[in-house]
Amino acid sequence: MTSITLPPAVAAYLSANNAGNAEIAALQFTATACVKDDGQDIRGRTAIQVWKQMALDRYSATITPKGLLSVDGSVLLTALVSGNFPGSPIDLTFRFGLVDGLIDRLEIGQ
Repeated sequence: MTSITLPPAVAAYLSANNAGNAEIAALQFTATACVKDDGQDIRGRTAIQVWKQMALDRYSATITPKGLLSVDGSVLLTALVSGNFPGSPIDLTFRFGLVDGLIDRLEIGQ
């Protein structure tokens, strides 16, 4: 199996997500970060923590990285997401924008 080396903030976000810790996951974002997920725009670290906690409570999803690319200044992660939702597990794409070592933008899609 090939090891994937993730940027530290992305690795910490995934680890916190998989441990069910929304607070630590949110700390990997800048104060003004934006997440785009399922038609929603979530802005700011506090709102991101609330969104992440709601998602963890509802879906208990875990994220397993499969591939990583650097595209136009973004980190593009493909991952297998498993949890309590229809169609699980599913491959999703996570596009991370980083600023000063923290996540400033995250777009989640298929």
